[in-house]
Amino acid sequence: MPDEDVSLLKALIRREESGSSWSRPMDLGAHDGSNHSSRLKRLADKGMVKRARRNSICNVLMNSARGSYVYSISDAGRAALQKNNAE
Repeated sequence: MPDEDVSLLKALIRREESGSSWSRPMDLGAHDGSNHSSRLKRLADKGMVKRARRNSICNVLMNSARGSYVYSISDAGRAALQKNNAE
């Protein structure tokens, strides 16, 4: 698993342990050009993270396919992280 994916999964666990069950990419260190959103979407497509539309005004009013999302680690993501740490 790429180091960037491992870092994101670990960051999601740290946020969860601090009481934040859902995180925005910027909560995980994202900035312009960091590709956090696309990496998180790819992890969600693989089932390693859960993805939900953020309840923002733009998402509600515009109801477009594009929008902002929040993420949470899944059981599959935890298992992949444990497997990666064991190797």
